[in-house]
Amino acid sequence: VRTRDELAAAVAGNALIGEATDPARLIVLFLSAAPDPERLSGIDPDAYLPERFWVGEREIYMWCANGVRDARLAQMLTERRLGVTVTARNWNTVTRLLDLAGA
Repeated sequence: VRTRDELAAAVAGNALIGEATDPARLIVLFLSAAPDPERLSGIDPDAYLPERFWVGEREIYMWCANGVRDARLAQMLTERRLGVTVTARNWNTVTRLLDLAGA
């Protein structure tokens, strides 16, 4: 659960917004806590191109250029690997939630 201010910060902190051409394929993974960098260190970002990810404070932004369903990166960024609870929403939903929250 995020407050309106936390959700606004998550939207503002999206470093992938400039390269994401389809908001339905831009996913925000909302984490229950900041991820341990050691749990992410074994993921080689170049191995998943054109998919990309960027780690925020309690969010991971994931660009699935070829679609979410077959995104290999999504199979790596799991609760089990990250060690925290994760819920994912596409960019359309995230921005709509922020609108509904009155930001």
